[in-house]
Amino acid sequence: MDDKSLVNDTLEWIPDAVLILGAEGRILLMNAAAERLFSYSRAELIGRSVETCLPAVLCGRCLELLDHTGKPESRPIEVLELDAGREDGSRFPVEISLAPFRVEQEARLAATVRDISRRKQAEQALRQTEARFSMLVEEVRDYAIFMLDTEGRITSWNKGAEHMRGYGPDEVIGRHFSMFLLPEDVEAGKPEEELRIAATEGRIETEGWRLRKDGSRFWANLVLTALKDDEGKLLGFVKIARDITERKRIGEALLLETANQL
Repeated sequence: MDDKSLVNDTLEWIPDAVLILGAEGRILLMNAAAERLFSYSRAELIGRSVETCLPAVLCGRCLELLDHTGKPESRPIEVLELDAGREDGSRFPVEISLAPFRVEQEARLAATVRDISRRKQAEQALRQTEARFSMLVEEVRDYAIFMLDTEGRITSWNKGAEHMRGYGPDEVIGRHFSMFLLPEDVEAGKPEEELRIAATEGRIETEGWRLRKDGSRFWANLVLTALKDDEGKLLGFVKIARDITERKRIGEALLLETANQL
């Protein structure tokens, strides 16, 4: 088997579309995955400019990379996201990796193309879901809901938090959530302990006194939940607080009344 046949056979095993470009960005080789992706046959693309199926802006970048004459280890590999075109004129998003190389002193460029339509649809759906969730959280007034970074600094602040604590977003974003705890609790290391337990166990639920902007206290039920990625890496925390001062007052009054009746 000669080298050219070996290259052709190797390309056929690659699941992503691969185009090998030569001078002036013309397509020299392509695999079956490229035929399926672009809906062009090899006869229709071999010898034609890559601009036939990929944007003109990419064609210009391909020419620049083909002119690259650095050492093999310094040749750049670029990854771009652009819209590609099929024979029927439809457009779809792709991720393209461009890698220049040389064959017998002739400049070549390998373009590996992957259809990312599903990924883009998933990203769009996630953005819409996040936007709806953010709007929902923002309008909740009975609960203070805010996000923390991995160090416990506040990154978001809903209207419920503003109503409960008395601070506007510009007064708390970037500050540590320990600002709401009693000084003696901060000195005892409770903020750090809450973050540690939530990060280790996933969540922690507590009750205790918290401070408002005006210095007054309220009794709160608090849930701190760790946010992690698919690999378990900590991304931050979400904290939900509820003012249960009245419930605590009624409970204590009932206990006192019961004690007096004994």
